[in-house]
Amino acid sequence: MKDSVVEEVLKFRNEHDARFNYDLHAIYADMKRIESESKEPRVSLGPRREERARTGTSPHIVQKQNPGELSCTSSKTGSVN
Repeated sequence: MKDSVVEEVLKFRNEHDARFNYDLHAIYADMKRIESESKEPRVSLGPRREERARTGTSPHIVQKQNPGELSCTSSKTGSVN
């Protein structure tokens, strides 16, 4: 089953990539240029892999709050459940 949105995105990507002869460095540079010229807000999720490497833990680690009580912190919301 074909999805028209997916087809449109793939068509754009193929046309864009062909303009740069499929050179990944040139494609990346152009995407960064487009991003820097955009007025749209950008979201940075931060260094998840570096955090894991530094702490040696998963961002969803279960932590003890009180003896016998467990909770899980979410890296997306920062909230404790």
